Amino acid sequence: VASPICYKYGDDVYVVDVVYNNSEKKITQPLIANKVIKWDIDNISVEATKTTAAYTEGIQDILKERGYSCNVSSNTKTFTGEGKAQRIFNHAPDIREKMLFLDGERSKEYDQFMANVYSFKLVGKNKHDDAPDSLAMLAGYISERPRVVTVVQRPF
Repeated sequence: VASPICYKYGDDVYVVDVVYNNSEKKITQPLIANKVIKWDIDNISVEATKTTAAYTEGIQDILKERGYSCNVSSNTKTFTGEGKAQRIFNHAPDIREKMLFLDGERSKEYDQFMANVYSFKLVGKNKHDDAPDSLAMLAGYISERPRVVTVVQRPF
């Protein structure tokens, strides 16, 4: 699991924390739920396929058990035939120019996440590419979200 936790201010995206863990879902789902509660997050998107849809539901169940309200959605748009490397390449400018990362005191998990980001090569094989891919998905998620909401009177 590579999951950046961020806040958006204007055009800047502050990556304040991460979940970066290769354990099974019974470990990683509570880790994500803990971070959601810790950072008072109200909206998350989880990469999902037909075989991993239960992962999202597991996070929702944990949050519900703890009495925490959060919109947990599944992101299936990442499976468009576009490869990870191409997705990362396409979103690299937004990652470089709009995302701000912690410097100095960081958790070991955050350091490992960033090491994975910095070790990514566009050409050749990457043993691990989950961290840069999660940032690319985050950039895509942010760019797809509506920017303005207009409240209108019901017509009926």
